[in-house]
Amino acid sequence: MAILYRPARADELQETQEHIVRSINDLCERHGFGPMATVRTPEFQLFSLGDDPGGLWTAEEDGQLVGSAFAWTCGDGMRIAFPMLLMSSRAFGDWSRYLPRNPGFM
Repeated sequence: MAILYRPARADELQETQEHIVRSINDLCERHGFGPMATVRTPEFQLFSLGDDPGGLWTAEEDGQLVGSAFAWTCGDGMRIAFPMLLMSSRAFGDWSRYLPRNPGFM
């Protein structure tokens, strides 16, 4: 099934945080380190969503969250972008398929 990219919703930001932490810890453990990330409340993401609703994106496949992205424009155009791929599944394959195809996104 195709991956759907859409603006993030406030009610899913906690789930997004949990997936990101799981992904980071899985990656660290596969490289011989212990878990490093902990789940926090999505206060910063909620602030960012309120400040720039177009700056948080969700990627889903078959109704399941598979990635997210955060972009923030500061002042007169400094743009910071962080795609966060959820790699907690070893079968996620080619990561580039999870990136939005919108050249203006990043």
